[in-house]
Amino acid sequence: MKRIEFLKKKWSKRVAEVAQSGDHSMARDIDVFDYLLSADPSPKKLYAEFVMRTYASGEYLAEDVERIRESLSLFHVNKRRLPVERRDIGNYPSERDLWTVLTEAGLVESEAFSGKAAKRSDRSRAHLESDVITADGWTMVRLGSAFSAAWWGMGTRWCTTEKSGRTYKSYADRGALRVFVSPEGVKHQLHIATGSLCDAKDMRVNLTKFLGTIPPEFIPSMRADVGELCERMMVPVDGLSPEHEFRYRFNSILRLPQEFFSAEVTEAVDRLRRAGLEQLGTLCECAGWTLKATRGDFTSWALHTELGIDYEGSNRYLLLVVRPDGTRVVSNFGVASMESIVPVVVDMPAPLRETFLSKAVGSWTSGDREAGVALHNLISSVPPGELSASFWQAWAKRLGGHDVNCRRRNTPEERFGSIPDEAVTEKVALVFAKQGTRDRIPDGMLTRDVARTLAKADPASRNDPEITVLFTLDDIADIYGGNGGRNLGGLPAEYRTYDMARRIVKERRGALRELLKMVRAGDFDLGGLPVDAVVEELSLAAIADSAASLIDVDIPLTRNTYLDIVRRDAGMLSWVPLAYRDVELCSASKIHSEHGLCHFPEWVVTEIRDANDGKHGITHNYRPSMKYAATLRGLSKQDGDVAAALPPFSVQALVAELGARA
Repeated sequence: MKRIEFLKKKWSKRVAEVAQSGDHSMARDIDVFDYLLSADPSPKKLYAEFVMRTYASGEYLAEDVERIRESLSLFHVNKRRLPVERRDIGNYPSERDLWTVLTEAGLVESEAFSGKAAKRSDRSRAHLESDVITADGWTMVRLGSAFSAAWWGMGTRWCTTEKSGRTYKSYADRGALRVFVSPEGVKHQLHIATGSLCDAKDMRVNLTKFLGTIPPEFIPSMRADVGELCERMMVPVDGLSPEHEFRYRFNSILRLPQEFFSAEVTEAVDRLRRAGLEQLGTLCECAGWTLKATRGDFTSWALHTELGIDYEGSNRYLLLVVRPDGTRVVSNFGVASMESIVPVVVDMPAPLRETFLSKAVGSWTSGDREAGVALHNLISSVPPGELSASFWQAWAKRLGGHDVNCRRRNTPEERFGSIPDEAVTEKVALVFAKQGTRDRIPDGMLTRDVARTLAKADPASRNDPEITVLFTLDDIADIYGGNGGRNLGGLPAEYRTYDMARRIVKERRGALRELLKMVRAGDFDLGGLPVDAVVEELSLAAIADSAASLIDVDIPLTRNTYLDIVRRDAGMLSWVPLAYRDVELCSASKIHSEHGLCHFPEWVVTEIRDANDGKHGITHNYRPSMKYAATLRGLSKQDGDVAAALPPFSVQALVAELGARA
């Protein structure tokens, strides 16, 4: 399915990254996209985009796939019973929102275990198979069985409540599972081994904030869970690097609130921290200064820990600056970070400073205007002559990109920053020209190349005399022939001549179709030449320059013209009239490549094989194009003379005609 291929190209890398970095339940040796696709119950995979989007945004884990499939099955079967505005799966941010709508519509029971909950024997069994502590109206339970997990999880969307008990066991084998019930009956579930705390809708909750709401009597038992877990995890694993130990064994523990830390983890923390610091990348060393950068979660955690900064599991890019006296400064390119590091940047040696600022420019996204302003102020603290031309090009690209976004949003007041005139080279000016930003280009840098580039990006510039005076006739053809010829509507009347039409085909063959329309409509002064003769000349000129221009030609062409075209581009065989597709012409397309093989008529394939003693020969991989396979199979060898010239064949027109007949 082409749609699935498109979605795989779009989502495969993203969901694999999410699985590796944040999904403890996803096996490492499977194709993440294909596994998630199984959550879509529809035969045509109508909900694949929803499945991938919600997983990539962290709405569910691999262990929840069966639950997602059940919810989507209910939606697929019952969506016609929902209000019209609720039938589009694209309008649901998450599976929880989908489940809420299905529940409100009366299509599912909100309490799956309501019948069991009424049985006193089940309540007694759940308590017997759990370790229950109560305080201040709260209840904390350490689950001891799959049955107790299902009973205590009534009314929730937790995967640990599923009937088989497999998911519960997979969690319990790694560490204790605890359920908290507030005095108001609100439920949360905690799994220390993965550092995950979820509410009843299976939405992640901040553990540190939650600890501030529960009775302090619960903390010792939870700390004991961590100690129990660490005793198992301290056993070395052969072949496991410190980075893998961090990612797969210790990451969740090290992100726990400090209340849970005990002597059991001190040794592991120190060892991992040292290993992480050794893996910091050195970007520049100069005059006793050193600039290092983090390379991922592991080195980021190590640097945070070394400097006593709280680590929140963020893989945010960090730079470590070490002065000659050993003083260390860290920057994460946030607003406060860039404002505080200005004095340090001023003192840096020039090579190290440029490296630092280049990384800052590369880390900034134009959506964060506040950080952009802080970055501009940081750059402005340095004399412009001390930064290279390549640096200013990179900064110009980011500023120009921000300008483009401001124009799209119609928020010109959000623009900021500038580049000193003395730092604007022609290359910098070309960067701004490509972004259509005229006001950032000094007049002295308005060269012909810059003017031409600016006119292509900004239609308003085509009416600026300071810019148009620099154009040659070929520039005019190049500019107005752009955008697939759609710019031709703005071509000034004085340039709508026969000579300009020829130049346009030469400079922009992709403008041929729109150009021919205007020529036939009388929008060009042809100097008395017949319209048909000019159309033929322009068409043949375009084909001679590029065989692919055939798709824009609509006049009859000779067999020899088609023969020349397929020799240069086999894919253009699909445009050759069926009457011309004989053994000689089809075989000629193989000189270029096999791309035209699927457009061979079946009778041609048969003749080629018969001439080759029944062997496949050049038709070894023949499969007729699915778009018009019946037509290719139904053709027979042409009897009699073929017309001297025929217009190009159109698969699209044939498919449309067959559809109309159907």
